[in-house]
Order: sequence, then structure tokens, then C-alpha cells
Amino acid sequence: MKRKFFILIILLIVSIQVKGQYNYNVIPTMDYFRIVEMTEKDLTIILSELDIEGSPYLEENFTNGTIYTTSKQKIIDIPVRYNIYSDNLEFKTPEAKILAISNPETLELIDFGKYKMEYISYVNKKQIKSSFFKIVEEGNATLYAKPEVFFQEEVKGDGIRPSRSAKFIPKSDLYYISIDNKPAVKIESKKDLINVLSDQQKEILLFLKENKVKNITKDDQLQRIVKYYNSL
Repeated sequence: MKRKFFILIILLIVSIQVKGQYNYNVIPTMDYFRIVEMTEKDLTIILSELDIEGSPYLEENFTNGTIYTTSKQKIIDIPVRYNIYSDNLEFKTPEAKILAISNPETLELIDFGKYKMEYISYVNKKQIKSSFFKIVEEGNATLYAKPEVFFQEEVKGDGIRPSRSAKFIPKSDLYYISIDNKPAVKIESKKDLINVLSDQQKEILLFLKENKVKNITKDDQLQRIVKYYNSL
């Protein structure tokens, strides 16, 4: 059930300098309702997920975080968690309602716990789609990690096949690189990497050779490569 929250509250707005050269208006506590539209989560769905083995979440518990919006608002102390399976950023209100952002394109950055996430465009089978990504390394080239989880449906035994319970199975992150805020491209091979960083191809190939980098799909190796590229 979708509802628009227009809570008219007089706020003390403090302008501060954050995230580079941009000024953000700081909004304390939970007054984010007045600037973003929310979709209320059906609590029966949340409860049914608790009955399934495994978890669809990046972190099961809510963590207080800070949200930066495209309208240059900084919203602080919001309990946040990310649902990988549904690709929803969820919030908990003081009344313990669980909500999910209905317009994630209005979010510029989500900073919570050990994670920083952005809602960005990416290339998927020659189509442009959008999703939440973890930020791994920032710069002219930004390295992103896309969390993945697989939902295994329940199977009832029939005498031939054994029963199988429903569960969420975590998968390895997928890695993408975006150049100058263009749609991010998946990196699955050395060829993908060179194509994305083609303007510094010679330098990148030399870096790979000198550092004996073989498995470029590991996050630590990709982070080193992107950090080096941004230094050129």
C-alpha cells in the first residue's frame, strides 16, 4: 500500500559543507518523511521471510545511517538495511513500521555501518538498468560491487526426489566499473577491464604484468587496479 507522507514540520536547517563542494541541508532524526515518498512494506511479507532459511539482506539488523539526496538534503540517524533479493533500501520508523524507498533515484548516497551505497545505472545484456551498488573505490573510475543472493524454492519430496526447503543462498558479489558517472559495466575478465579502461590501456597492461595480477575478478585486485588508474 503506497502512501505519501507530507509531514509539515518546522525544522531547524543547518547548512554545512560535505561531500566535496556541495552544501547539504541537515535534517535530524526521522523527518525524512517530508522529502521522500515511501512505500510501506507489508509486515506479513517480512514475517514470511523470517521463516525462510538464510537471509535476503546485506545485514539482517538495521543500522543507523546517513542519506544524501539529489535535492541536497542530508538526513541523519535513519535505521537502514538493504534487501538484496528485492533490491530495496528499507527503513524503520519510530513506530517500528518497515518502509522501502519508492523512488530510489532521488538518493545520492547511503552511508551506513561499513557500507556506502549508490543507486546507479548499469549495463545488463545491452540494456540500461538501475540498482543499488556498494562503493568499493571512488574516482574518475568508480568500482562498484553488486551483492547477489539466490532464492531456492521449496520442493516437496515425491518418493524419487528428496524434499528441499526454501532458503536464501548468498552468492559472490558482481563487480562493475563506471567511468565519469556513465552506466557501470560488469567486469568478468581481463578483456572487460581493458575495454573499460581503454584510455590508459598501455599503463594498465604494464601494471598487471609488473604486479603479476592474474585473477582480476577479486575485489582487492580490482580495487588496486582502479586506484592506480585514478592516479594516472
